[in-house]
Amino acid sequence: MIIQTEGIYDSVLRIYHGEDMVIALPAFVDPRTTTSDPTSGDPFDITGVTIELTIRPSFDHTTRFQLLTTAGSAGIIKEAPTLGMAIIKLAQATVEANIPISPPQGWAQFMTLGWTDGTLGALTKMYARGPCYVYPAKDAA
Repeated sequence: MIIQTEGIYDSVLRIYHGEDMVIALPAFVDPRTTTSDPTSGDPFDITGVTIELTIRPSFDHTTRFQLLTTAGSAGIIKEAPTLGMAIIKLAQATVEANIPISPPQGWAQFMTLGWTDGTLGALTKMYARGPCYVYPAKDAA
């Protein structure tokens, strides 16, 4: 079952060939405790949550360049799960092998959260989406 509570966050991802991708995700907060500032509120415990970030040519395209996930520490690592903190960490070689340089409009990327609810069962929530710009190595001629 896919659920949607609050809106999907806009997100822009920038990746450079020639370097590892290391990005600290903004801390996840419990939407039930936020005020008008969506970053306020209590930390959202992501201990039992699977976080996935997918990069594709476009949102509805069947080709997937990269899937990063907390399952098996495949690109997303929970640093302090009870505080809602995680990082994306992907080696340069993997970036260059799997994620091609993007066209000017970028590729599409989106993040989902998945967990099991005691009453509703398995749930997936679209959390963020937006463009993914992949650039050549910064020192490329």
